[in-house]
Amino acid sequence: MNKRYLLRRRQTWYIRIRVPDSLYPVIGKKHITRSLKTRDIHEARARRWSVVKEIKAYLNAQARQGFIAPDSPEVIIQRAKETRNEINLGLEDPENAEIVWDVYVDQLIDRHGKPDPETGEPKVDEAIVTAVRLGYEIISSGKGVMLASQALEENLEELRGRQVLNQTIRARERRVNAFLRWLGGDRKLKEISREDAGRYVTQVLLKRGNSQKTVKDTISDLSAFFNWAMERGQTVSNPFRGMSKSVRDTTRGTREKKNGKRRVWTQKELKHLLLEIKARLGEDDPLWAMTVIALYTGMRENEIAETRLEDVHSDHIHIPEGKTESSIRDTPIHPLLKPFIEQLKASSTEGYLISGLIRGGEDNKRHHYFAKRFGRFKREKAGLTDSRIVFHSFRKNFAGALEQAGVSETLAQQIVGHKKQSLTYGLYSPGVDLEKMAEAVAMVSYGAEVDRLCAEGL
Repeated sequence: MNKRYLLRRRQTWYIRIRVPDSLYPVIGKKHITRSLKTRDIHEARARRWSVVKEIKAYLNAQARQGFIAPDSPEVIIQRAKETRNEINLGLEDPENAEIVWDVYVDQLIDRHGKPDPETGEPKVDEAIVTAVRLGYEIISSGKGVMLASQALEENLEELRGRQVLNQTIRARERRVNAFLRWLGGDRKLKEISREDAGRYVTQVLLKRGNSQKTVKDTISDLSAFFNWAMERGQTVSNPFRGMSKSVRDTTRGTREKKNGKRRVWTQKELKHLLLEIKARLGEDDPLWAMTVIALYTGMRENEIAETRLEDVHSDHIHIPEGKTESSIRDTPIHPLLKPFIEQLKASSTEGYLISGLIRGGEDNKRHHYFAKRFGRFKREKAGLTDSRIVFHSFRKNFAGALEQAGVSETLAQQIVGHKKQSLTYGLYSPGVDLEKMAEAVAMVSYGAEVDRLCAEGL
């Protein structure tokens, strides 16, 4: 039986990997051990390689960083965690572990202690003292200490199990770790105070030059993490609760703010873009299909790219998933598009409405490389360098065309998949039938020239 990297203790399977000698001063242990949280050998084998990959990625990251201070607070706490882990596995005697830790602390004092001018006693940096105290508690009490890093690891694992987007998971991991680094390293979760959170918002987030949206998104993510920890009984309060309210949106209508907002494409720009795509790439290129479908359906970039053939019907496209409940909808096919949609269905080789898109990014999405390609084409080939017009701007054009055609706001919101602004409509309205939405979409026009250009190309 293949048991490479596997270790069994107390009926549970673990991964155990040897730490390279060059990294021993940094990691503080000769082995890294991780629980696979299963008693079944077959399940352990199935889970093994993903955990091995994570541990090796961690070791490689440490090696790439070059010299890391072996006595940094992070390394001290990591060493304590690894020691406690080996105690739990029965690989280390608790009393002997505490003796070894005492010796290690004495060595820390010898290396970093500076004589106090008044007492002559060695004085060590406060960050190291805090890490040593926490290390003592980790080794002596084990499971009684919930570290922020441990809580984060459990939270991320739970998110992965719920099939949350990798991009979302990475953002949570990045934001929480940035906060912990600012705190000076790992902390007991219950000891992170509202004062800590407030100073982080004021001293870091608001002074980076970030947009208010970025600041609010970061606070929201940190708050969501602590809410999760409260629900799991790992802490008693959320230090970031309600803190985004302190980040006020500016009310000054400055020229810079107004000019920085995304805008719609002008008819002249649309005509120029479409002509450039036809001349340089042809109508068989995915860039043409993505553009005209976005213009006449208002669908998002990722929605078009991920549309499967089974979701394309004679008069509408079904969008089965999205960021919000409102994103899940049926989108009428504009009469101008119907012949082209049939052509795309007939020529599809990949089971999707649009073939030829290459997956990429953290979540392996079909629109990942297309988004980059569209941006480059717009700027470098079409010469449209205004950063305020992007692919998503086609949705603004579509919404504007609905408005010009006299379509009601409520009906327009349902067509494009926006959340209804009215509480009454949102709670009680059963929605508008597809026939009425199709009538509204059929009225969308971008002027005779653009419509004719698209129809000829289709």
